[in-house]
Amino acid sequence: MHGQPQAFLGRHTLIIERLRSSWSMPVKYSAHARKRVRERSILDSDVEGVLDNPVEVIETKYARRAAFGRLPTNDRFVVVVFEVSREDFLVVTALKVDGVRARRYGFSRV
Repeated sequence: MHGQPQAFLGRHTLIIERLRSSWSMPVKYSAHARKRVRERSILDSDVEGVLDNPVEVIETKYARRAAFGRLPTNDRFVVVVFEVSREDFLVVTALKVDGVRARRYGFSRV
């Protein structure tokens, strides 16, 4: 698995519709996530849209999950790595990817 980011090596696919809205939890961002979202020009609405209605969610390392969804304006996707607690969703990082990279990370519904 040379070349794959360690955070995306989980292979257990979970198909969860309306993830955040069904649990009615607020979204919080780690300092790292805030920095990456700003650097990568990803809107909070894009991140929260992916959490509200993901195309697919997979398990990753460190008891985290990664969700992805299509950006509304083009053919790229947003991947959101997050942790779930009883109180909230903590966004760990977010990035823009194309379909090839999304499949490499373990998403099958691209």
